Amino acid sequence: MNCKICKGSTTLIFNALVLEQHDVAYYFCNECDFIQTEEPYWLQQAYQDAVSIYDVWSVARPIANSEIVSRIIDQYFPKTNLPFLDYGGGSGIFVRRMRDIGFDFIRSDAFSKNLFARCFDISDFPNQNQFGLVTSFEVFEHLPNPLDDVNSLFKLSNSIFFTTSIKPSIVLNPNDWDYISPFHGQHVSFYSVKALHKIAELSGSKLLTDGKSIHLLTKENVSFDNEKFISVIHNYRNGILNKSLFWLGKKIINISNNFKSKNRISLSENDSQNIINKYQSKNLNK
Repeated sequence: MNCKICKGSTTLIFNALVLEQHDVAYYFCNECDFIQTEEPYWLQQAYQDAVSIYDVWSVARPIANSEIVSRIIDQYFPKTNLPFLDYGGGSGIFVRRMRDIGFDFIRSDAFSKNLFARCFDISDFPNQNQFGLVTSFEVFEHLPNPLDDVNSLFKLSNSIFFTTSIKPSIVLNPNDWDYISPFHGQHVSFYSVKALHKIAELSGSKLLTDGKSIHLLTKENVSFDNEKFISVIHNYRNGILNKSLFWLGKKIINISNNFKSKNRISLSENDSQNIINKYQSKNLNK
Protein backbone atom coordinates (compact mmCIF):
# COMPACT_ATOMS: atom_id res chain seq x y z
CA MET A 1 0.00 0.00 0.00
CA ASN A 2 0.99 3.61 -0.50
CA CYS A 3 0.70 5.93 2.47
CA LYS A 4 -2.72 7.60 2.75
CA ILE A 5 -1.00 10.87 3.71
CA CYS A 6 2.25 11.36 1.81
CA LYS A 7 1.82 8.61 -0.85
CA GLY A 8 5.16 7.14 0.20
CA SER A 9 6.01 3.44 0.27
CA THR A 10 4.90 1.35 3.24
CA THR A 11 6.09 -1.79 4.99
CA LEU A 12 3.86 -4.46 6.50
CA ILE A 13 4.68 -4.45 10.22
CA PHE A 14 2.13 -6.86 11.71
CA ASN A 15 -1.29 -8.44 11.42
CA ALA A 16 -3.96 -8.22 14.11
CA LEU A 17 -7.27 -9.97 14.69
CA VAL A 18 -9.83 -7.15 14.32
CA LEU A 19 -13.25 -7.62 15.95
CA GLU A 20 -11.92 -11.04 16.94
CA GLN A 21 -12.55 -12.37 13.42
CA HIS A 22 -10.74 -10.39 10.68
CA ASP A 23 -7.03 -10.93 10.03
CA VAL A 24 -5.98 -7.36 9.20
CA ALA A 25 -2.64 -6.06 7.94
CA TYR A 26 -1.07 -2.89 9.38
CA TYR A 27 1.40 -0.87 7.31
CA PHE A 28 4.12 1.59 8.34
CA CYS A 29 5.00 4.52 6.06
CA ASN A 30 8.72 4.67 5.37
CA GLU A 31 8.50 8.43 4.72
CA CYS A 32 6.28 10.00 7.41
CA ASP A 33 5.98 7.17 10.00
CA PHE A 34 2.18 7.00 9.65
CA ILE A 35 0.56 3.61 10.40
CA GLN A 36 -2.56 2.52 8.54
CA THR A 37 -4.56 -0.64 8.20
CA GLU A 38 -5.36 -2.29 4.91
CA GLU A 39 -8.55 -0.91 3.37
CA PRO A 40 -11.01 -1.17 6.30
CA TYR A 41 -13.79 -3.30 4.87
CA TRP A 42 -15.09 -4.11 8.40
CA LEU A 43 -16.12 -0.56 9.42
CA GLN A 44 -19.86 -1.05 8.96
CA GLN A 45 -19.66 -3.92 11.41
CA ALA A 46 -17.44 -1.93 13.80
CA TYR A 47 -19.95 0.95 13.93
CA GLN A 48 -23.05 -1.10 14.62
CA ASP A 49 -22.68 0.51 18.04
CA ALA A 50 -21.35 4.04 17.38
CA VAL A 51 -19.95 4.42 20.92
CA SER A 52 -17.67 1.52 21.67
CA ILE A 53 -18.53 -0.43 24.81
CA TYR A 54 -14.83 -0.12 25.67
CA ASP A 55 -14.97 3.70 25.77
CA VAL A 56 -15.51 4.31 29.47
CA TRP A 57 -14.26 7.92 29.10
CA SER A 58 -17.19 9.11 27.00
CA VAL A 59 -18.43 11.39 29.81
CA ALA A 60 -15.15 12.42 31.47
CA ARG A 61 -13.49 13.30 28.15
CA PRO A 62 -15.92 16.02 26.99
CA ILE A 63 -15.91 17.57 30.47
CA ALA A 64 -12.12 17.80 30.36
CA ASN A 65 -12.13 18.95 26.74
CA SER A 66 -14.45 21.83 27.56
CA GLU A 67 -11.69 23.37 29.69
CA ILE A 68 -8.94 23.02 27.13
CA VAL A 69 -11.06 24.28 24.22
CA SER A 70 -12.22 27.30 26.17
CA ARG A 71 -8.56 28.13 26.76
CA ILE A 72 -7.68 27.64 23.10
CA ILE A 73 -10.52 29.88 21.86
CA ASP A 74 -9.72 32.64 24.34
CA GLN A 75 -6.02 32.48 23.44
CA TYR A 76 -6.14 32.09 19.66
CA PHE A 77 -9.64 32.97 18.41
CA PRO A 78 -11.13 35.53 20.84
CA LYS A 79 -12.55 37.86 18.17
CA THR A 80 -14.38 35.43 15.92
CA ASN A 81 -18.08 36.10 15.44
CA LEU A 82 -18.66 32.70 13.84
CA PRO A 83 -20.10 29.68 15.67
CA PHE A 84 -17.94 26.64 16.38
CA LEU A 85 -18.40 23.07 15.10
CA ASP A 86 -17.69 19.84 16.97
CA TYR A 87 -17.03 17.24 14.26
CA GLY A 88 -17.69 13.67 15.36
CA GLY A 89 -19.52 15.09 18.36
CA GLY A 90 -21.01 11.81 19.56
CA SER A 91 -23.96 12.14 21.92
CA GLY A 92 -23.51 15.91 22.18
CA ILE A 93 -22.21 16.20 25.76
CA PHE A 94 -19.31 18.43 24.74
CA VAL A 95 -21.49 20.78 22.66
CA ARG A 96 -24.03 21.09 25.46
CA ARG A 97 -21.26 21.80 27.97
CA MET A 98 -19.65 24.45 25.75
CA ARG A 99 -22.97 26.19 25.26
CA ASP A 100 -23.51 26.09 29.03
CA ILE A 101 -20.34 28.14 29.54
CA GLY A 102 -21.03 30.60 26.74
CA PHE A 103 -19.59 29.22 23.50
CA ASP A 104 -21.81 28.92 20.41
CA PHE A 105 -21.07 25.30 19.47
CA ILE A 106 -22.92 23.07 16.98
CA ARG A 107 -22.58 19.28 16.75
CA SER A 108 -21.92 17.08 13.71
CA ASP A 109 -21.70 13.28 13.66
CA ALA A 110 -22.70 10.85 10.92
CA PHE A 111 -22.60 7.76 13.14
CA SER A 112 -23.89 8.70 16.58
CA LYS A 113 -27.30 9.89 17.79
CA ASN A 114 -27.51 13.42 19.18
CA LEU A 115 -28.89 13.04 22.71
CA PHE A 116 -27.67 16.07 24.66
CA ALA A 117 -27.39 18.85 22.05
CA ARG A 118 -30.69 18.46 20.24
CA CYS A 119 -31.64 21.55 18.20
CA PHE A 120 -27.93 22.40 17.99
CA ASP A 121 -26.97 19.89 15.33
CA ILE A 122 -25.50 20.80 11.94
CA SER A 123 -28.78 19.60 10.42
CA ASP A 124 -30.58 22.37 12.33
CA PHE A 125 -28.48 25.03 10.58
CA PRO A 126 -28.53 24.13 6.86
CA ASN A 127 -27.23 27.56 5.81
CA GLN A 128 -24.29 27.62 8.24
CA ASN A 129 -21.16 26.56 6.34
CA GLN A 130 -18.42 28.59 8.01
CA PHE A 131 -17.11 28.22 11.56
CA GLY A 132 -14.57 29.99 13.74
CA LEU A 133 -13.05 26.66 14.76
CA VAL A 134 -13.70 22.96 14.17
CA THR A 135 -13.00 20.62 17.09
CA SER A 136 -12.63 16.87 16.71
CA PHE A 137 -11.90 14.63 19.69
CA GLU A 138 -10.62 11.08 19.27
CA VAL A 139 -11.82 11.03 15.65
CA PHE A 140 -8.67 11.20 13.51
CA GLU A 141 -7.67 7.62 14.34
CA HIS A 142 -11.06 6.56 12.89
CA LEU A 143 -10.49 8.21 9.48
CA PRO A 144 -9.61 5.84 6.62
CA ASN A 145 -8.50 8.79 4.44
CA PRO A 146 -7.39 11.49 6.87
CA LEU A 147 -5.97 13.97 4.37
CA ASP A 148 -9.28 14.04 2.47
CA ASP A 149 -11.16 14.70 5.71
CA VAL A 150 -8.77 17.47 6.76
CA ASN A 151 -9.21 19.20 3.41
CA SER A 152 -12.99 18.88 3.75
CA LEU A 153 -12.89 20.39 7.26
CA PHE A 154 -10.77 23.29 6.00
CA LYS A 155 -13.67 24.19 3.71
CA LEU A 156 -15.68 24.81 6.90
CA SER A 157 -13.06 26.60 8.98
CA ASN A 158 -9.48 27.86 8.86
CA SER A 159 -8.65 26.00 12.07
CA ILE A 160 -9.01 22.42 13.31
CA PHE A 161 -8.34 21.55 16.96
CA PHE A 162 -8.19 17.80 17.55
CA THR A 163 -6.94 15.03 19.78
CA THR A 164 -5.36 11.76 18.76
CA SER A 165 -2.51 9.93 20.47
CA ILE A 166 0.93 10.11 18.86
CA LYS A 167 2.43 6.69 18.16
CA PRO A 168 5.40 5.45 20.19
CA SER A 169 8.76 5.42 18.41
CA ILE A 170 8.57 1.65 17.90
CA VAL A 171 5.40 -0.36 17.25
CA LEU A 172 6.20 -3.88 16.11
CA ASN A 173 3.02 -5.67 17.16
CA PRO A 174 -0.47 -4.71 18.41
CA ASN A 175 0.56 -5.38 22.01
CA ASP A 176 3.16 -2.59 21.86
CA TRP A 177 0.47 0.10 21.97
CA ASP A 178 -3.05 -0.22 23.38
CA TYR A 179 -4.30 2.52 21.02
CA ILE A 180 -4.26 -0.04 18.18
CA SER A 181 -7.39 -1.51 19.83
CA PRO A 182 -8.18 -4.23 17.27
CA PHE A 183 -10.95 -5.64 19.49
CA HIS A 184 -13.37 -2.81 18.55
CA GLY A 185 -12.08 -2.28 15.00
CA GLN A 186 -12.69 1.47 14.79
CA HIS A 187 -9.05 2.66 14.89
CA VAL A 188 -7.48 2.51 11.43
CA SER A 189 -5.05 5.48 11.29
CA PHE A 190 -2.16 6.19 13.66
CA TYR A 191 -0.03 9.33 13.55
CA SER A 192 3.50 10.45 14.24
CA VAL A 193 4.31 14.14 14.72
CA LYS A 194 6.08 13.89 11.36
CA ALA A 195 2.85 12.67 9.74
CA LEU A 196 0.88 15.57 11.25
CA HIS A 197 3.45 18.04 9.92
CA LYS A 198 3.03 16.43 6.51
CA ILE A 199 -0.75 16.89 6.73
CA ALA A 200 -0.15 20.55 7.61
CA GLU A 201 2.18 20.97 4.63
CA LEU A 202 -0.18 19.29 2.16
CA SER A 203 -3.24 21.19 3.42
CA GLY A 204 -1.51 24.57 3.42
CA SER A 205 -1.74 24.99 7.19
CA LYS A 206 0.53 25.16 10.22
CA LEU A 207 0.70 22.71 13.11
CA LEU A 208 0.88 23.32 16.84
CA THR A 209 1.15 20.17 18.97
CA ASP A 210 2.04 19.03 22.45
CA GLY A 211 3.71 16.02 20.80
CA LYS A 212 1.46 13.64 22.71
CA SER A 213 -2.24 13.94 21.93
CA ILE A 214 -3.39 17.57 21.49
CA HIS A 215 -3.02 19.37 18.16
CA LEU A 216 -4.08 22.46 16.22
CA LEU A 217 -3.97 22.84 12.45
CA THR A 218 -4.63 26.41 11.33
CA LYS A 219 -4.41 28.76 8.39
CA GLU A 220 -4.99 31.76 10.64
CA ASN A 221 -2.23 34.21 11.53
CA VAL A 222 -1.72 33.04 15.12
CA SER A 223 1.40 32.70 17.23
CA PHE A 224 3.26 29.53 16.28
CA ASP A 225 5.21 29.37 19.52
CA ASN A 226 4.81 25.69 20.31
CA GLU A 227 5.96 26.11 23.92
CA LYS A 228 3.24 28.71 24.46
CA PHE A 229 0.68 26.33 22.96
CA ILE A 230 1.76 23.65 25.42
CA SER A 231 1.52 26.11 28.33
CA VAL A 232 -2.05 27.02 27.31
CA ILE A 233 -3.11 23.37 27.48
CA HIS A 234 -0.89 22.18 30.33
CA ASN A 235 -3.77 21.55 32.75
CA TYR A 236 -5.18 18.96 30.36
CA ARG A 237 -1.87 17.13 30.14
CA ASN A 238 -1.26 17.39 33.88
CA GLY A 239 -3.97 14.92 34.69
CA ILE A 240 -7.49 16.27 34.23
CA LEU A 241 -8.68 12.84 33.10
CA ASN A 242 -6.76 11.12 35.89
CA LYS A 243 -8.38 13.09 38.69
CA SER A 244 -11.44 11.94 40.58
CA LEU A 245 -14.90 12.87 39.38
CA PHE A 246 -15.23 14.91 42.56
CA TRP A 247 -12.20 16.95 41.51
CA LEU A 248 -13.66 17.31 38.01
CA GLY A 249 -16.87 18.65 39.50
CA LYS A 250 -14.94 21.26 41.46
CA LYS A 251 -13.04 22.24 38.32
CA ILE A 252 -16.28 22.69 36.37
CA ILE A 253 -17.58 25.09 39.02
CA ASN A 254 -14.31 27.01 38.83
CA ILE A 255 -14.46 27.10 35.03
CA SER A 256 -17.96 28.57 35.10
CA ASN A 257 -16.88 31.19 37.62
CA ASN A 258 -13.84 32.09 35.53
CA PHE A 259 -15.97 32.72 32.48
CA LYS A 260 -18.06 35.26 34.34
CA SER A 261 -14.93 37.40 34.62
CA LYS A 262 -14.35 37.09 30.85
CA ASN A 263 -17.80 38.44 30.00
CA ARG A 264 -19.03 35.11 28.72
CA ILE A 265 -22.67 34.44 29.43
CA SER A 266 -24.15 30.95 29.46
CA LEU A 267 -26.37 30.19 26.47
CA SER A 268 -28.40 27.61 28.39
CA GLU A 269 -31.35 29.76 29.42
CA ASN A 270 -31.66 31.31 25.96
CA ASP A 271 -31.34 27.86 24.33
CA SER A 272 -34.08 26.49 26.54
CA GLN A 273 -36.48 29.32 25.72
CA ASN A 274 -35.77 29.07 21.98
CA ILE A 275 -36.48 25.34 21.99
CA ILE A 276 -39.72 25.86 23.92
CA ASN A 277 -40.80 28.57 21.49
CA LYS A 278 -39.93 26.40 18.50
CA TYR A 279 -41.93 23.39 19.61
CA GLN A 280 -44.84 25.42 21.00
CA SER A 281 -45.10 27.09 17.59
CA LYS A 282 -45.14 23.69 15.87
CA ASN A 283 -47.92 22.44 18.14
CA LEU A 284 -50.02 25.58 17.65
CA ASN A 285 -49.76 25.27 13.88
CA LYS A 286 -50.98 21.67 13.78
